[in-house]
Amino acid sequence: MAAFTEAILDQMESILSLGLSTKLDALDTEYDDGIVLEDPILYFKGRKFQVSQTPAVILWPDSAPGDEYASEDSLKLEYRIISYIVISSETDAEKMWIRIFRYLRGMTEVIRATHNLEGAVDICKFGGFIFESPWLAVRENTYIAIAGVVWNISDEEIL
Repeated sequence: MAAFTEAILDQMESILSLGLSTKLDALDTEYDDGIVLEDPILYFKGRKFQVSQTPAVILWPDSAPGDEYASEDSLKLEYRIISYIVISSETDAEKMWIRIFRYLRGMTEVIRATHNLEGAVDICKFGGFIFESPWLAVRENTYIAIAGVVWNISDEEIL
């Protein structure tokens, strides 16, 4: 269905770039506490260790172990993709983490609303959150936070 990893990442980026802004505005309105969620400036598909602008969404293909042949011309694959959010703040680390938690909620609700990435895959399941990342981010007088949503995706891929 999805034509392997690239098409899945393209679909996730499309869904997030079209729906996340509206969801973030709704969360700002719901909480109404002055903590504002900015729209992501950058979407990146693949493994990226340096981010020059924040907030940024990185769609990180974590693993894609093969499962079995579904038929002689298709494979059943199980993907694990993490949608990371990277943000920075020069003022308040606690408020920055509140923003991270809300970005995670927003990404989760936008992707989960599709159930199967709008038909691009067979199943897209929420797999939890990650609060550690492959990055060590240090900048003078700036707090940087990175967290992600894990997505477990099942799809039959035509060979």
